[in-house]
Amino acid sequence: MTESKSQPFRLSLTATPVLAGRNVLLIDDQPPFNLSVASVLRDAGAAVRFASDANQVAFRCHAAIESSQPFDLVIVRLVLDHDSGPHLCRLLREQLYHGPILALGDMQQQNDALEAGADLMLDPTAGSNQLLDAAVNLLQQPAREIQSPDELPDDFQPVVSDLAAFPQMQQMLACFVEQLPQRISEMLDAARLHDLAQLEKLIGDLKRSAGSHGFVAISREAAETERELQSTPNDTSEPATQSGDLSRTLDNLSALCRRAVVRSDRPTDLPPTA
Repeated sequence: MTESKSQPFRLSLTATPVLAGRNVLLIDDQPPFNLSVASVLRDAGAAVRFASDANQVAFRCHAAIESSQPFDLVIVRLVLDHDSGPHLCRLLREQLYHGPILALGDMQQQNDALEAGADLMLDPTAGSNQLLDAAVNLLQQPAREIQSPDELPDDFQPVVSDLAAFPQMQQMLACFVEQLPQRISEMLDAARLHDLAQLEKLIGDLKRSAGSHGFVAISREAAETERELQSTPNDTSEPATQSGDLSRTLDNLSALCRRAVVRSDRPTDLPPTA
């Protein structure tokens, strides 16, 4: 998507720690912008984590629920290169995030954002003091009830490795989980391009890697997708994403991967978009 030019939030040298102890999820895919916003939030005492697309948002939400460390605030820019802010607002609500959402965008987008679940709009060219004021005002709203993992429907249950109980495995499992959004993206790209050879390779790699990391459910689903792919005719120009059974199994595999989490006292972090 394209976006009109806008200046990042101006850094404040007098910001007080008004967000001390708060966990904030920042959704944006433009490094100069998201790093400047993150600097303002961190100067005010917040712990900031990043997401830039639907895959990372889903991972973040499930990890927060599983770790019992929910986000206190989500800030999402409405105009993104590879997704849309309103779509991600809806996804957040579907992923059982009940906290405040601050949307950054043009006021012409206000209705779409509020209907999708945002609580407040702010112009992305606003100053850092306005950003902090908006954040503080939203955080003063009454706390909303968050469902525990045991209360979630099956389709939202976190997928945890059989090796998660071993402390020495945590770093290895964290690396695997953090790579899953990229694996999903590469598989879906290969399917859209009808590159069945590449798609089979990627699925096979995921099957083996998931199994060796103790994510048995993901390994089994990948094996099922691999079998479905091998039964798909190679002499058709129809994208794999339009082949009914294969499309369904790919969707199931992607959804399962998005639920993978590392069971630890501190959820793993995704780096800011580079």
